[in-house]
Amino acid sequence: PDGIHGLAENIFSGCKSLQTIKVPDSVSQIHKNCFSWCESLTTINLPEAITEIAPGSFTGCEKLKTLDIPSRVTKIGYGAFSKCTGLKSLTLPDTITEIEENAFLGCRQEIIDEIVEAGTYAATGRNAQSPIIIEVTNKELRDRLSALNAKIMGKEEGFDPFYGANTVLIVLADKSKPTYLYDGSLVMGNLMLAAHSLGIGSCWIHRAKEEFEMPEGKEILKQLGIEGDYEGIGHCVLGYTDGDMPKPHKRKDSYVYKIK
Repeated sequence: PDGIHGLAENIFSGCKSLQTIKVPDSVSQIHKNCFSWCESLTTINLPEAITEIAPGSFTGCEKLKTLDIPSRVTKIGYGAFSKCTGLKSLTLPDTITEIEENAFLGCRQEIIDEIVEAGTYAATGRNAQSPIIIEVTNKELRDRLSALNAKIMGKEEGFDPFYGANTVLIVLADKSKPTYLYDGSLVMGNLMLAAHSLGIGSCWIHRAKEEFEMPEGKEILKQLGIEGDYEGIGHCVLGYTDGDMPKPHKRKDSYVYKIK
């Protein structure tokens, strides 16, 4: 009911039949583990008065697919959305200044899988399927690749060409196929379109070609058991955008020529 100002710790935890809830506008505090393991929860409306998403608030809400974080929230607590495996769209306001460890632990793999699958359905010349996708979520390998890419750019140690993204999808393509460059580029396009459709930000990072021509890059492929004459096409880095999705730039007037 209206008039309450906070929801107690664990108050709805484990309510397996709870599917939807509207939190009263008067509520300004949702305490730890409030909705944890509400396995059937699909929809929740959070009031604008909330300033923090407490630790474990939505842990295990595996059917929660979309959520808009109120515009006054500044902090997302430890494990707040951990194991929200169905979460596909999350709107984060510009006011957020702190996201604690494991806030989204285990909630992104399903999204990554869907994006990667879209990449595998890109058109390729004669359906030869010349590209491959390397999905990197391992921090050590991600950081090695970032350092290689920065080296190619001529940047100082510590510069991150991947803009802090934790997930990097690398597209390479078999050079023995005459359409390999086009095939790989179509895969990159599919990955980015799929990410956008799921509310995930993406960016095409270049220098994959040079990266995997270097001894270090070749050694990474060897360690992964990847054999063949592959050329790097690009890195598709993934993450949640800082604020709203950017609006597209105006299209140039001379983009399309029509012959009737």
